[in-house]
Amino acid sequence: MLIRAKYHWSALLNAGFMLVAADWTERTKSDHFMVPFYIGVASFMLLFWSTTYTTFSNGVLTSRVFLIPFGRFAVGEIERVQPHKNNGKWGNGTVVVIWSKSGRKLTLQPNDPEPFLSMLRQQAPQAEFLL
Repeated sequence: MLIRAKYHWSALLNAGFMLVAADWTERTKSDHFMVPFYIGVASFMLLFWSTTYTTFSNGVLTSRVFLIPFGRFAVGEIERVQPHKNNGKWGNGTVVVIWSKSGRKLTLQPNDPEPFLSMLRQQAPQAEFLL
């Protein structure tokens, strides 16, 4: 299962803004140096967005940044799962906060949290699910 980070939409919005800025700059012919800069920043943000995610497989949550494993912990280490304090309830797009026994926090935003939570409940029966 592939899950995006909490603020993954901001990278897409930033890339879109940069592409619009490049288009506007090109149409107004105001500064030709900035067009490659805007396109480069947009490309970098799209690359960052597409290669930064969390996978949930074989009982391990693995966070990756630019496809490099950044952090991981086993499902057996999960102590508490709760919705983000700003949401306070479960629904589509709800930000999920997962706490491990060592005190590490993982903040994710699955598109549909129900299948994700049901898999967590099956694989981590020791975890406390705050609903």
